[in-house]
Parts: sequence; structure tokens; C-alpha cells
Amino acid sequence: MTKQSKDIISTAALHVRQYLLENLSSDYLYHNYEYANEIAEVVKKLGKDAGLDDEQMEVLQLAAWFHVCGYAVDKDRVAEQSIQVMRDFLEDQDYPKDQVDKAAQLIRSVHDDLAPQSDLE
Repeated sequence: MTKQSKDIISTAALHVRQYLLENLSSDYLYHNYEYANEIAEVVKKLGKDAGLDDEQMEVLQLAAWFHVCGYAVDKDRVAEQSIQVMRDFLEDQDYPKDQVDKAAQLIRSVHDDLAPQSDLE
């Protein structure tokens, strides 16, 4: 993984931590920062084992970090709210839109229980 990839992942993790600390109800004992961190670690290992390239790993990890953020906004629209939080953050980072769209699709596939459309899903 490149230094730039590590930087965006680290920055995203810090952002998600702060976002959830400020916005997530303490009623959420499961879908919280610790859970997002666990998922990010698991997908990192799975992605490495699957031989994903740096770009795929980065997109997968970003989706893992942001996929719970929607619980802080609207529990009935978690996927779309998580995607919006991620988009807002990544746009501020001048992150490539096509990569944002790929991460958004991964979040949708998890929350909407969609049949996998790609190896990443």
C-alpha cells in the first residue's frame, strides 16, 4: 500500500472516530467506532489474502470505515447517510470521484443486501 493510501485511510479513520464521537447516540453499543475499526481490520486482512491491488484495498477500507456513520444520522437510511458522510469527507480531500463511487457501491451492497456485482463486494 502506498504512503498516500495509508494517509487517506488514517485520515478517514480519525475523521470517522471524531464524527461518531460527536454524532452517534450512546444507545448504539454495536454499530460504533470500535465496530468500524474491527471491520476495517478484517477487510484489510481479507483483501491482502485475496491479492487486491492498492487501489482496491483503499476503496474497500474506506467503505469499511464509513459504513456505520449513517447510524448517527438516520437509522432507517444508514447506507445513504453513510455514503453522504463519506462523500463530504472525501470531496474535502480532493479524492477521485470514481473511487468515491466505488466505495459508495460497497456500502450500498452491505446495507441493502444486494447480490455481489464485483469481486470487492
